Amino acid sequence: MKKAINKQFILSTLICFIPFIISIYFYNRLPNEVAIHFDNYGNPNNYAPKVIAAFGVPFLMLCVHLYTWFRLENEPKKASFSNVMQHLSKWGVAILSVILQIMMVLYSTGISLDFNFYTGLVLGILVILFGNYLPKCKRNYSMGIISPWALNDEENWNKTHRLAGWIWIIGGILLIINAFISIPFYNIFVIFVIVILPFIYSYLLYRISIRNN
Repeated sequence: MKKAINKQFILSTLICFIPFIISIYFYNRLPNEVAIHFDNYGNPNNYAPKVIAAFGVPFLMLCVHLYTWFRLENEPKKASFSNVMQHLSKWGVAILSVILQIMMVLYSTGISLDFNFYTGLVLGILVILFGNYLPKCKRNYSMGIISPWALNDEENWNKTHRLAGWIWIIGGILLIINAFISIPFYNIFVIFVIVILPFIYSYLLYRISIRNN
């Protein structure tokens, strides 16, 4: 099992180096200032020197990837993880770093892309995948709806994650729909709702349990 985990870590980490290779290949074609952020209308609103965009952003994603692996591998309740959610978390940053770097390079070299469409589509799919497996996630300190009330009570955890699963699936569908219609600030609102509602529900369950006791 340990060898399998090490192979996954090595392969996923190697994937994180693909953005560096892409940047080296296209470096001379990049403008001095590279767009790294876009507003809700798909227009660039933040730029970085090309050396930062080409190598700083991939390095940051590599650090996030390494931290994610470290956190999940050293989780005291690691046995409680859903296998699918664990794989999504461990591989997600690596794959996302490649997608983001390809999109950044294509846009910066003059190839027109609808960033809001692709980011909304990818984000919606990821949210649906996580939502599908949230109800299968057992109590732990690293993955899921980690509210203090859910961590303190297994019934609260299970009920919160069953509801969160449906909320995230619906939220993911809404994000995919918005990829096609592109309503400004819509994605931010949906993400806020799917994050905050399970926490509110977990707290209400906690208050009800106190009242009943």
